[in-house]
Amino acid sequence: MLLVRSWHFVAILTGASTFLGCADRVDRNEDVTNTTPVRSEMVARSKGIETELKNGEPPLCGTSGPRHAPKFSLVTTKGKLINNQSIMSGPVLLNFFAADCRFSRMQLPRVEQIRKKYKSRGVQFLNVVETMNTKPTKADVELLFSQFGIEGDIAIDDCNSVGLAFEVNSYPTICVIRKGGGIQRGFIGNGRRLEEALVTALDAVSGDP
Repeated sequence: MLLVRSWHFVAILTGASTFLGCADRVDRNEDVTNTTPVRSEMVARSKGIETELKNGEPPLCGTSGPRHAPKFSLVTTKGKLINNQSIMSGPVLLNFFAADCRFSRMQLPRVEQIRKKYKSRGVQFLNVVETMNTKPTKADVELLFSQFGIEGDIAIDDCNSVGLAFEVNSYPTICVIRKGGGIQRGFIGNGRRLEEALVTALDAVSGDP
C-alpha cells in the first residue's frame, strides 16, 4: 500500500495499492512501487475513501480544496474556450497529463475511447497539457495525438496554473465535473480499472437534468 502524509486527489481506480502515475519529486521513505515517481503529497487513503463513498458524498479535489471547480479558463488548440461558464451547461472531464509521462501516454488512448462513447451524451472532454520535465509545444502535442489517433480537444496549461488550481500533483489526473460545476470524482494514474471507474462517474453526471 502506498502511504504518504497528505492527499489531494482520490485514487480509486485500482484501490490504494496500485497507483500508476508520474510526478516530479520522490520521497525515498515512501513505497513507490509501480510509480515513476510519486510525490509525497499524494496518498491513497482506502479507509477514508470507503467512508466517503458509503456516505454518498463525492470526494474533494483535495483536503482543503473546494467541492466546486475553482475558477479556471483554458483555450483549446482550435481556439475553443472552456471555463467555469462552460461547465454550467453540461458535464466536463478534465484530463491533466504530461507528454513526457509514460503513464499519461498509456492512459490517453483509453480515455479517447471513453470520449467517443460519451460524445453524444453531452460530456465535454478536455485533455489539459501540463509541464513535468520539458515544456511541450503545440506541435509536439498535436503530433503525439496524431500518432495515437486521438481527436479530443487539447489545451496547453501555461505554467500549470489550472493544474495547480485543481491541486493536481501527479499525472495523469482526471477530474469529472458535474453540470453546474460540482466535482463528481477525481482519479489518479493509469489503473487497470480505468474504464470501469470512468463509466460509473460519467453515467452519473451525464444523467444530470
